[in-house]
Amino acid sequence: MKYLFILILSYVTWQWMSLYLFATSIGNKKEAIKIITDNKLLEIIFKKTGLRLASIRVSSSQKPWGMMIGLPRYPYMVLSQGLYDSFDKDELEYVLLHESGHYMLAHSAKLAVLFISFLTIGFVSVSNIELPLIWIVIALIIGLIQIQMSRLCEYEADAFTLARMTNPKGMITATQKFAKAYKHFDVIRHDEDTFLGRLIYMGIPYNERIRNAEREIIRRKR
Repeated sequence: MKYLFILILSYVTWQWMSLYLFATSIGNKKEAIKIITDNKLLEIIFKKTGLRLASIRVSSSQKPWGMMIGLPRYPYMVLSQGLYDSFDKDELEYVLLHESGHYMLAHSAKLAVLFISFLTIGFVSVSNIELPLIWIVIALIIGLIQIQMSRLCEYEADAFTLARMTNPKGMITATQKFAKAYKHFDVIRHDEDTFLGRLIYMGIPYNERIRNAEREIIRRKR
């Protein structure tokens, strides 16, 4: 029972934001997930990254977000309806390339291996400990470490994207739209100097992401 508890709590701690995003689809009258074959988007992904997708999943959530899920050789990209409807071509390209970058860089596989490794260490650590408080501490530590590893993957995916984007300004305006949509998370997301944000949010702070795109724009003008 304690091992199951550590597994669930550490995973929820690590993936709390992803779980929240999927939860934003709950209660909508439309089907939770639909499959689309937008050939223009699929062609952008293939031409820019080499990743060939047969389709894209669209969640009924009105919050703007994108996600790459699935196993190696079986990638599934999920976009929210809110993002699909409101992002322009350049902003969509940013999200498409960023999520494709996660797959091409094998981030899911790497993070899964790390998670299993940390869990194994955690299980060994509590093998002879029956204090629930220790289980909680171990689980939270595992989840928080995974968040830090996930943030490194975000930096890699953004670098992958900026090297391939047609117009890096799309990354700036997309980030501004994300900031507006999730302003209730400003205390942990928007201020790059917030300790809490660095601790529990796996994404790159908005201001830093915008600056990175601005640097790329300046570099291309030289």
